[in-house]
Amino acid sequence: MADIPYSVCSCLYTGIQKSIAFLTMQANAVEASKECVWKRYDDQLYHEVKEALQWHRQHCMADTSHLEEALRVFENAYNQVHDK
Repeated sequence: MADIPYSVCSCLYTGIQKSIAFLTMQANAVEASKECVWKRYDDQLYHEVKEALQWHRQHCMADTSHLEEALRVFENAYNQVHDK
């Protein structure tokens, strides 16, 4: 496989980070409000984030531990929303 440019890995990392932050915000909003509902497209984004994180982990040299920790925090909030 060809070398992946740093800029590609950096942009992917940032995109994953922002998506996890958005999903966490969504889960917290649903948890706090009886009117907010978890949407299908949020589930789709969650699966896309997991796929992108896996690809990043395999192909980029950057450490993903911060992303993985943020994803764990989101998954805890996600599980609370779905356990309601």
